[in-house]
Amino acid sequence: ARRTCDLVGIDNHRAGYLAAEHLLRLGARRVGFVRVEGQASTVKARVRGYQDALADFSAAGHVFTMRGHQAMESNAEARGCDAFVCANDRVAGRWMQTLLSLGVGIPRDVRIVGIDDVNYAPLLPVPLTTVHQPCREIGETALRVMLERLERPKMAARDVLLDCALVIRESCGGKLGL
Repeated sequence: ARRTCDLVGIDNHRAGYLAAEHLLRLGARRVGFVRVEGQASTVKARVRGYQDALADFSAAGHVFTMRGHQAMESNAEARGCDAFVCANDRVAGRWMQTLLSLGVGIPRDVRIVGIDDVNYAPLLPVPLTTVHQPCREIGETALRVMLERLERPKMAARDVLLDCALVIRESCGGKLGL
C-alpha cells in the first residue's frame, strides 16, 4: 500500500553507514551493531547502512538484539567484536555501562559510536562519539511540510531527509578528518 504521510527526518541509512565507516577507518575489523527489540523502523535503515559499510570494507560484523528493559548482556559473539555501532545513544549508554562493569576499557579495548547526539552524550562515563541528528531543523522542516500539506492535500507523500554528521568524542578512541 502507498504511504499517505510525509516523513521528515535524517537519512538513517547514511547515519548507520557513517558510524560504521568511522570505526572501520580507525582500524576496527569486527564491528557489532547493538539494538533493542521492538525499536522504530528507522533502526532497520541504520542497520542496512551499517551492513553496507561492512561490505564496502570487507569487514565482519553481527547484529545484536537486546531485550527491552532487561540488563544488557555480553555474550561470546559480542566479546569477539572490537567496535560497536549502537542503534541510538540510549542503547550506547546502556551498552557502555555493561562493558565497563565487565572491565572492558572504552576505547582501549572496544570502540563505540551511537546515533542521535542526545544532550547527555558528552556526559556519559566515556564521552560518546555519535551521529548528530539536527532536531531543531527537523522540527522546523516538519512544520513547513505540514503547512504545505494543508495547502495541497492531494500532493504525493514525500520524504524530506536532512543531513547528519559525525561528532567525534573519546568513545571511538581516535580522530580522523571526516
